[in-house]
Amino acid sequence: MILRDVDLIKGMSSQTVEALIQVAQVESFQRGDVVFKEGEAAECFYVLEEGAVELKVTGVEKTPFVAHDSGQVIGWSSLVGRGGYTATVHCILPTRLIKIPADKARGILEANPADGLRFYRQLSAVLGSRLIFCYQELARGG
Repeated sequence: MILRDVDLIKGMSSQTVEALIQVAQVESFQRGDVVFKEGEAAECFYVLEEGAVELKVTGVEKTPFVAHDSGQVIGWSSLVGRGGYTATVHCILPTRLIKIPADKARGILEANPADGLRFYRQLSAVLGSRLIFCYQELARGG
């Protein structure tokens, strides 16, 4: 499973990585399928294994983000205490995602605080990169 190579969990203990793999499920989607909808309860996060998805936000014409690289994370709202997802995710290609229940991931990370700290630092980097991307798009008039 590519989960071992995902930036979000790099550097974690093998015990924590294996525990995350144990609760993960691989799901396949066809082009046009919806993974989750904006406002739905944010209960899982996903790691892109292959394919591509686009995130759409109600009232925003332009697509704010397209995930097309293996290892990219979507559904992070489930990890940061948001009750619902902030976007709707559509598959724009046949797609395979690794689905991880956020409550189980939090339990695993709390059992190993050093890995939990690493995970959330790396998640912060992911979110920071997306924020910078959004700023750049706004500056371009996008």
